[in-house]
Amino acid sequence: VVGWDAPAYLHCDDPTNPKCEDFKMTRPVHKPSRRAAIKAGLAAGAGLAISNRLELFAEEVARQQELPLVTTVIPRTGERIPPVGLGTNRYSVNAPADIENLCNVLKTLTDRDGSVVDTARGYGRAEEVIGGCMTENGNRDEIFLVTKYTESNGRRRGSGGAPVDHMAQIELAFERLQTDMVDVMLVHEVGDAANLLPMLQELKATGRFRYVGVSTSSDRDYRDMAPFLSRGELDFLQVDYSIGNRSAEERMLPLALEQGTAVVCNLPFGGRRNSVLSEMGDAPLPGYAAEVDCTSWAQLYLKYLVSHPAVTAVIPGTTKVEHAIDNNGATRGRMPDAAMRARIESTYAEIAGV
Repeated sequence: VVGWDAPAYLHCDDPTNPKCEDFKMTRPVHKPSRRAAIKAGLAAGAGLAISNRLELFAEEVARQQELPLVTTVIPRTGERIPPVGLGTNRYSVNAPADIENLCNVLKTLTDRDGSVVDTARGYGRAEEVIGGCMTENGNRDEIFLVTKYTESNGRRRGSGGAPVDHMAQIELAFERLQTDMVDVMLVHEVGDAANLLPMLQELKATGRFRYVGVSTSSDRDYRDMAPFLSRGELDFLQVDYSIGNRSAEERMLPLALEQGTAVVCNLPFGGRRNSVLSEMGDAPLPGYAAEVDCTSWAQLYLKYLVSHPAVTAVIPGTTKVEHAIDNNGATRGRMPDAAMRARIESTYAEIAGV
């Protein structure tokens, strides 16, 4: 564990931790970021206390790695995948040190039996960075690779008002990702689905894509996405779903379950500006989290999502090795049942004040 910060376990049953009195369910005016909360958990005591925390974290990680690996089923084929992957909308970097860090994150994912990596043409250089990392790490075969394309990606590369060869633009994904096959290709804007889905289906038929579908990170698109889902045209659907935004449960998740469409949840922590982890502030992790083998808020909220019967995978944006390790803990051990999910919802509502 040397070289990175360890996630804090915000239980207040440690008599040596002077922060515990401050952890009673009071909500601070300033809600710290996840990184700040992690660092706060290491701040108690001097060098020996920090060393003990790191040792404890290493033991917690080791124990979790011994728990059974959870996998979910892709309905159309029966293929099973680990449900906690990572999102890469902040992977458009140039500095060698930044690229090396992200390559380490991707290696950490597969070293711990994770596989789902989600990216998009619209994420700047992200596809290129991921392609280079997979080549450097030699782990392409261990990654379930998802990318996205929309017509505006091609138009930006067109000349004036000249027509854009979207098939040729879609083909660029393979070059940028340094692979001859992408597991899932999604249309990134539902308004383009009618034009682009037939092209994606053609490439799927030739084996270039294994699955196709549509994605959105806005509830406003659900109305327009529903017809494609109802007609059975989507192998995969990607939606915005978190403990703090459950509107997808109203129609999209039941419809996906009915149609046998796999669901990937983006923004599982609600995004950087309104993170559900920040909303927890200094609140202690509830004792019942241990009943589903969770040692952090991140793991609890990821397991909450994965335990929905329609959900196949979640893709928290991850640029730090310590976050990849923490999130990966949600792929192992016991999962919440309906009663536990209700308790998690109640806890979130109480602390977040919603």
